[in-house]
Amino acid sequence: MKNLLRTAVCAALLTATLAGMASAGQNAGATARIYWLTNNTLASTDRNSTSVSATQKLLVTVKGVNTFRGADVQLLANAMDASGLPLEWQGAIYTPKAGGWNTGSATVFPSIALASPSLSLSSSQTGDLYYGLTGTSACVTPHNVGTFWYSAAGAAGRARDTNIEYGVFGLVIDLSAVAPTPGVCINPNYRLPCGTGEQGNKIVIVDGNTLKDYCAFDLGYQWLTWSATGPGCPDVTPVQGTTWGKIRHLYK
Repeated sequence: MKNLLRTAVCAALLTATLAGMASAGQNAGATARIYWLTNNTLASTDRNSTSVSATQKLLVTVKGVNTFRGADVQLLANAMDASGLPLEWQGAIYTPKAGGWNTGSATVFPSIALASPSLSLSSSQTGDLYYGLTGTSACVTPHNVGTFWYSAAGAAGRARDTNIEYGVFGLVIDLSAVAPTPGVCINPNYRLPCGTGEQGNKIVIVDGNTLKDYCAFDLGYQWLTWSATGPGCPDVTPVQGTTWGKIRHLYK
């Protein structure tokens, strides 16, 4: 993908596949969480990380899923002072990964797609977006705010255990070359494609009947920070129709 048009087309593929979905399906009430993985193996309850590792891992999970066919995860990244994502974070430092890092250990969440019975997913969007100041666009956010966007769906649904917390989407982030930079906040902010209605602190899980549920993040597990000096994240600036300008897509 090299531009906004291509991104919009890819996102539309998933939207078309799931056309006619209602706002509530078999996974109503499911909840999500976001974690740093400690030593890349354990989900940490700590919200802040100071790691400068080349393999720092972030993971989004969901629990309470009855059937699974697809997911849409959108994470917003911004400096703690709300000045925009630091330039050092806007390079090719991310490796997207669907599902959890399941090594057979109970301490690592199983992948929601690969858990038995497994489901092959086709990704329509897996990447990171950044926004500039110039020009005009209907899809705008504050200057240099970053978004990680993952959308994928399979050909059929698969039953899942509502008692299991599954990994949905993760990032391997190479932070070995970014310190020192301003502290960074990463939090869910569901708002793409533009014009579909901002949902904020939620992800979408699609059930076996192609119905989607907006799954809220559990209290206390709805944000992460890196190198932060205090708890919490800056307020999320809502999408504006006229404030900022042209989008440029840095896709790996």
